[in-house]
Amino acid sequence: MAFDLYSGTFTRYYRRDWENCVQRMSRESGMEYRRIYAGGEPGAPAPAEEIREGVGHWRRAMNQALGSNLAEPISWGEGDGQPYFSDRPAWDGYSAVLLWAAHAACPEMTRPTHLPSSWADDPAYQKATSKGSEAPLPNILVASMWLPGNFDFVFTFPTLVSKDAQPIGSTFALRAELDALMAKTAAELDAAPPIGEETDQPDEEVVTLVQMARFGLGIFREMAEWACKHHLPLLTDF
Repeated sequence: MAFDLYSGTFTRYYRRDWENCVQRMSRESGMEYRRIYAGGEPGAPAPAEEIREGVGHWRRAMNQALGSNLAEPISWGEGDGQPYFSDRPAWDGYSAVLLWAAHAACPEMTRPTHLPSSWADDPAYQKATSKGSEAPLPNILVASMWLPGNFDFVFTFPTLVSKDAQPIGSTFALRAELDALMAKTAAELDAAPPIGEETDQPDEEVVTLVQMARFGLGIFREMAEWACKHHLPLLTDF
């Protein structure tokens, strides 16, 4: 299962009026692309106006629930003319970002040299996220959706399509946390060769955690910048 980042309107997202990077490359090269959906092929998407109305109700309920915790209401445009951007850090890139952030928050713990089979089993990740939304770097470690609002905390709220609560952060706070993390670990990140670049390894190429973190952080930072610049939500898609 692929892991993508999408920045744009919810209307475009739920209308499926966007392409992931593999879809885009397939179309540009004339190759056929078929996306496989969990649970089978979805039905026709709802009309754009119906989605926009739902987004408006959802956003008003969210702003009302957050109340005085916000300096100003969370808001963004859902018009048809809004742009979108997408990229694919893949699960390995996302895992590396989480582990890199967790070990930066818990420097006393030994960081693995390569990606483990599961980031959730990593002791530093477990320690860093044990306080939930109060975790260090919560917009990186806890949130899985980011909205263009002026707040620096992570909160849980039902999603637009489910009553299940999801941790939601701010695109601006995410960008600030990524900048701080990348600045703090710049020496290690800069020293790591980009993935695919030749190394002095005599045998097969082995991608290290720092290489994958450099890759994943680069994509997350670019996507956060796009979301902030255009004042649009940033979503994970898998």
